[in-house]
Amino acid sequence: MADYFNYQRISAWLLFSLTIGCISLLYGQQLTIEIFIRCFLIFVIFKCLETYTVRDIRVLVICNFFLMFAALILIQELWIILYLLIAILANLSIMLKLSATDVSLRQIGSKSGKQLLIAIPLSILLFFIFPRVVPHWNVPALTKGSIGFSDTMSPGTISELFNDDSVVMQITFKKTPIMEGYWRGIILSFYTGESWNSTWYNYFNFIHLSDLSGADTADYEVILEPKQKKWLFYEGYPVAGEPNLIFSPNHWLVRQNKEPIVQRFIYSLKVQAAPYHVLNRNEYEEATQLPANINPRLNAWAQEQFVKTHHDIKSFIAFLRNYINQENFWYTLTPPPINTSKNQMDTFWFDTQKGFCEHYASAVSYILRAVGIPARVVLGYYGGQWNPISNAITLQQNDAHAWLEYWQAGIGWQQLDPTSFVAPARIDKTILSRENLLQQEDSLNISTLAFGRKFQFFLESVQFFSERWFLYYNPNSQQNLLQNAGLGELNTGELLQASVGCMTVFFILLGIWSQWWQKRTLDPLLAEYHLLQNEFRRFNISIEPSATLKQQCKSLINNAPALAPVLADFFNRYEQLRLRQSAKDAKENIKATIALFKTLRYRLRSHYPHKK
Repeated sequence: MADYFNYQRISAWLLFSLTIGCISLLYGQQLTIEIFIRCFLIFVIFKCLETYTVRDIRVLVICNFFLMFAALILIQELWIILYLLIAILANLSIMLKLSATDVSLRQIGSKSGKQLLIAIPLSILLFFIFPRVVPHWNVPALTKGSIGFSDTMSPGTISELFNDDSVVMQITFKKTPIMEGYWRGIILSFYTGESWNSTWYNYFNFIHLSDLSGADTADYEVILEPKQKKWLFYEGYPVAGEPNLIFSPNHWLVRQNKEPIVQRFIYSLKVQAAPYHVLNRNEYEEATQLPANINPRLNAWAQEQFVKTHHDIKSFIAFLRNYINQENFWYTLTPPPINTSKNQMDTFWFDTQKGFCEHYASAVSYILRAVGIPARVVLGYYGGQWNPISNAITLQQNDAHAWLEYWQAGIGWQQLDPTSFVAPARIDKTILSRENLLQQEDSLNISTLAFGRKFQFFLESVQFFSERWFLYYNPNSQQNLLQNAGLGELNTGELLQASVGCMTVFFILLGIWSQWWQKRTLDPLLAEYHLLQNEFRRFNISIEPSATLKQQCKSLINNAPALAPVLADFFNRYEQLRLRQSAKDAKENIKATIALFKTLRYRLRSHYPHKK
């Protein structure tokens, strides 16, 4: 644009001021890889403003390739592959244009496209067989994810996420899929009267899950988006996992390094039914703890109803189910505020009777604790959207849910979801319509879906499998792939040898194909003419590019007078063929000319002075 409109060069002082101004905007932020990428982007933009020489363009091309590499690391989405292919094609075209300024844009684009097409199969091959090295560094995701809730729950914490449809995780199953699973993330056991919190934990008490071996397959695999929190999500009781994971049944599941999830993370789990565990004194006190002098009405009501059910836990749970179903309890996204009240559970249970999942989980947990039944709140996700093409479940932020667990002697911890007790007629229409839609899609076969829905499922499946196989192709996946291909287990040295061998074979085959293609596309008459010129050179004839065939024959006669009759006869026949040439018999003339050139070549070889 500067060249087209003949703009004057921007002064160095202005560029310097702009640079300092942009960098000052980044001052004070945490030093992460994103800050350095942003600084680099600023430098590239300002380099565009001072591009006046060919050298400046070359520098920009180099910077562009660095930006592509940064994008490939930081943006782990399927669309980035298409974008990078276009960007590489554009930069290759610029490089070719700098070397051949007179070549048309169409020719440059065609040449760049061919180079890119040649590189793609080799890149894919090397991707699968080149040794996979686990990096000792991590690059955080460019788009910071947020899980939507922390290790604290209070009224309104989860209902705010209902309109957030961003993806949290995707799950594939090795066996029977869990269509309506409760994917727990964190257990909250300490109640302050205003919020539920995680109790104090010691990582020394966590269990190291067994590593999954080839014979010990996982029940499901999870691709988790970055969420800036350390806990992972699971369904069931984990007994084995991959990669290294540690687990506490009273707290959460985390990686062995205990680091937050700052980039997409994939893990696999094998689960079983939770083993029975008798609560010790500390665990019992923790699961029945309540602040003093709060919610007096609910305390008295809970103890009264527990006496009426003869202190039977099963009967008491059944009573609570019927009570919530028959009373005027509403499941709504916009409940009246209760945070201003000291006795929040009294206000909710007897006055407003309107709430979201966190209200019901908190209230019922409080009621159970008030009568001495151990209970705790669980935060996680429920349900999800089933994709019948990829056989995977996608969980979004609006699938966030709170439920509870209560402990019963001889059985252990039992899962309980109080929101399921609310009568369907008293469920918010927005919530009910979404639940009905998900249930319908889960029950429908792929053949019964509309075309638009099928296409959406197909695109989601393509993205899912690309992320699963390309973004998370680790050493274990590579060894499994090689074993399935019948190559056995190869070490790093053998993989390097195989990679070098594949590259060598690829370039040899590419060279053979290139020679074959050139012979196929080259004009056969021109090819025969070049072979004839090679015979002329055997007689020490210097052939200039501008020399005609007649001039070349005269030079040969001067060096080899004995060939004068042969060359005179050849040239006369050549001129006759050229004079007879017409559009009707052009092909026949070309064939005759090629035959004439071949005849002369054979006769020249018989007169070649140094022939052995």
